[in-house]
Amino acid sequence: MRPREPSPSELTPPQRAIVLTLLYSDLFDYPLTEEELRRYLPVRCPEPEVWAAALEALLGHWVSRTDGYFSLAGREPIVERRRERQSQGSRLWGWATRYATWMAWVPFVRMVGVCGSLAAGNATANADVDMFLVTAPRRLWTVQVWAMTLRRLASCVGVRVCPNYFLTLDSLEVEPHTLYTAREVAQVVPLRGAETYTRFRAANPWVYGLLPNVEHDTDRAQAATESRPGATRGIEWVLAGRVGDWLDRALYQMLLPYYRRRRAPEGWRRAHLVRAYRPDRQTVVGGGYGPAVERAFRQRVADWFGSAACVPELDQLFPAVPASPDPRAVVSDGDDTPGLYRQLFAERYGRDHD
Repeated sequence: MRPREPSPSELTPPQRAIVLTLLYSDLFDYPLTEEELRRYLPVRCPEPEVWAAALEALLGHWVSRTDGYFSLAGREPIVERRRERQSQGSRLWGWATRYATWMAWVPFVRMVGVCGSLAAGNATANADVDMFLVTAPRRLWTVQVWAMTLRRLASCVGVRVCPNYFLTLDSLEVEPHTLYTAREVAQVVPLRGAETYTRFRAANPWVYGLLPNVEHDTDRAQAATESRPGATRGIEWVLAGRVGDWLDRALYQMLLPYYRRRRAPEGWRRAHLVRAYRPDRQTVVGGGYGPAVERAFRQRVADWFGSAACVPELDQLFPAVPASPDPRAVVSDGDDTPGLYRQLFAERYGRDHD
């Protein structure tokens, strides 16, 4: 239900930024505390008096405040939904910590973190435990084999651990440069590898153009441990040279056909596979929820503002992806994008927005 006043044309830039932040979080049925609202603003947070005035002017028309949480007007029930999910996610955090401990024994692992809904504090009881891993250069696929094995062990007790991102130390930049990916980067919670986490944040300065208020928010690194078992360091010494290089390349060539067969029934095209599975990185195929989130966000902005054209920030938050000179790497965000994540997004978050 659209508010009647103040009208979209009367909103100041700070007010528009507040509404856009809540519109985005509302896609995931996720109200925000005032601190979170400030953190995820797409503009530099204004001075306290300007901020207070902007927020006060929106309350009751565009924005609602319930028990310390801010949501869009008319969406107050999601406050209770957030509380339920925070309680449900506690068990999953235990498994995320166990998985990070296991991965610390794997040679060439440099960082293990949590991403996705669990990192955001919005995981349901049956959600995946999404993990973010960084490896030594030219050792990603060696680590991947171990990660797959440990994932199978977790599945035996009914926990779905999903290493969604594998990056190497010499390839830490995350793409595409959109609000969705920026939020993914900002929400990563490192459990192992504090120094690597700091390098990872430094390798993605583009995030601060979309989320300027997270620029100096690096306190999460303090909770991550650095220690690696001596046996792990010994194996790394043995596989540090050409033997390790050869092994990693061989594993990559062996696993590619496996992923092609696994993804074929889901309609993945070669372009998606080539982009998602590379020697130096493995990312969510087809951009994961990203394209579906962008579509939903643009539609919600148009619904609330009357027209997306009157929101100049929109194309800055989700800029067009430049064409690649390599046709194998082109992944369209239109009808060619696999529909699995669109379906999952609609099932998990779309029930109240139709």
